[in-house]
Amino acid sequence: MAIGLLFFGGEVCGFTFMRPYLETNGGLDPTAIAAVLLVLGLASLAGSAIAGIFADRVLREGFGATFLVLAAATIGLLTLSTSYIAVLAFAAAWGIAIGAGPVMTQTWMGRAAPDQLEGVGGLFLAVIQFGVTLGAIAGGIAVDRFGTSAPLYVTATCAVLATVLVATQRAPGVASKTPASALAPAE
Repeated sequence: MAIGLLFFGGEVCGFTFMRPYLETNGGLDPTAIAAVLLVLGLASLAGSAIAGIFADRVLREGFGATFLVLAAATIGLLTLSTSYIAVLAFAAAWGIAIGAGPVMTQTWMGRAAPDQLEGVGGLFLAVIQFGVTLGAIAGGIAVDRFGTSAPLYVTATCAVLATVLVATQRAPGVASKTPASALAPAE
């Protein structure tokens, strides 16, 4: 759950303030920013699609790689925001990470408690909502106090911390051989 909070909170913190950052630090106009956000959104679809493969085969490594990609993309945006091609590439990497993150988080939580999938689903939604709330609040405070690049530093920090947490955790067991449809509902 802590990893999920770091992911959702950190990602929302930076994403919420990406437009002002790209305007201020990258000098991009609204049309260029729209293209960046389109690339990010399309890449997130790809990230969701490929995450399932990694979640099934190498959950821990895939989960850690998700956060490393988000950290690298964020640091890249912070350091190369004046190169439009670089911004597009880092936006694509960011999108892949944010598409993969929910798949990896939910898979991890589901494998940790395979006999309580309904509860895990509710807990997963709570983690998302709480993380989004904390991320938006942290981003607003960061912008007010330190400027438009500050939320991206929070994102990078959260991604690095999540990577460290994943590296120090034992991955939950492999997926159950029992199909989900065969599991009895919780009473």
